[in-house]
Amino acid sequence: MSTKAAAIIAGVVLIAKASLGLAQPSDQPPLASLRLTCTDFKQNQNGSWSPVHTIKITNANGTGVKMGPSASFDEGAVFGGVRLAAVLKKECP
Repeated sequence: MSTKAAAIIAGVVLIAKASLGLAQPSDQPPLASLRLTCTDFKQNQNGSWSPVHTIKITNANGTGVKMGPSASFDEGAVFGGVRLAAVLKKECP
């Protein structure tokens, strides 16, 4: 395979990964950059997370997602490109 073909394939894989929200937890922004803290969330008995009050997650493009205390999410959920459960797991033991 040529170098050019390999570069094109790598680019397509990166674009697909980004569009599917499959960024690795280490690639995720810290809570502070989202203007959130660990005290904004609680971990449920089943391991999922819920906000304790209405929150808004805003991505770099300025678009956001609001979520209330009745919502719950696990590690598969992506909000505004952020794998929030992965960030919480890492920052809020």
